[in-house]
Amino acid sequence: MHSGRDVLEAKLAIGKKRDAFLVCHGFGGSIHEPEETSVMNDLVDMGFTSMLVSHRTGSQPNLIFQEQVRQLVDVVTYLLDVVRSERVHLFGISMGASNAVSAAGIDDRIASVAASSGISDCRLWLKQRLQTDFDPVVEKATKIESSQLKGRASSGKLFEVTDLLRISSNQSEKKVKGRTTRVSARTVRSLLTYRPILSVPGIGERPAFFFHGTKDQLVSHEHSLEMYEAAGPRRYKLLIDGGDHGMILDSSVRKRILGTYLGELEKNGLLGST
Repeated sequence: MHSGRDVLEAKLAIGKKRDAFLVCHGFGGSIHEPEETSVMNDLVDMGFTSMLVSHRTGSQPNLIFQEQVRQLVDVVTYLLDVVRSERVHLFGISMGASNAVSAAGIDDRIASVAASSGISDCRLWLKQRLQTDFDPVVEKATKIESSQLKGRASSGKLFEVTDLLRISSNQSEKKVKGRTTRVSARTVRSLLTYRPILSVPGIGERPAFFFHGTKDQLVSHEHSLEMYEAAGPRRYKLLIDGGDHGMILDSSVRKRILGTYLGELEKNGLLGST
């Protein structure tokens, strides 16, 4: 899958139903993530066309989330113009939820958006993760960027994702193909300027769904509540009592979330037949 100068690895399953779902992965993820793959597989089993793409922006350590949104828009074009889907819906998890919301806010071709465990304001989120270490990390990233611009530093100075997000080793022990484990100063800069909540009003009257676990220790459910409050009249929220950041892996939780999402789309006449 080509998006500008970036080549994206993708998985695509074409179903008999006319609607397509683009499933969006989270921070540093890939098309091999178990959470996103489980959602895609469920949608495929229901007969929907479903697609996953691994984001890349120049090189693997450069996760520029604003550029990832552009890539999602390019994939929507592909699903509409090449696959010939009647409608395209976005379902994102974690940072993928934030990207999905941002894409829907600028592209009115997207029929609906579902955000599970999403981030409303990435600077605020990073500050919540780093707490007293926030300012030193920002200062370090700024110095690296300045040195690179002056030709005094290579692009090889990277931040460990586990350190940046304060994730313990047992939370990140699973190895997933294509996952980014170290990111550049450019990624930190992207986080500091990325506010998906500003895109929410642009969704307008299209359906927007916000799902979050009340025990999510990586992203507070307050982020989803803030985006819900900023959304238009066709907004829906579902808080999963006791749900953590990986709640979508629980088949019963996933069934509840997808059932709520697809059920409301069907009520609104936004799911075509075969």
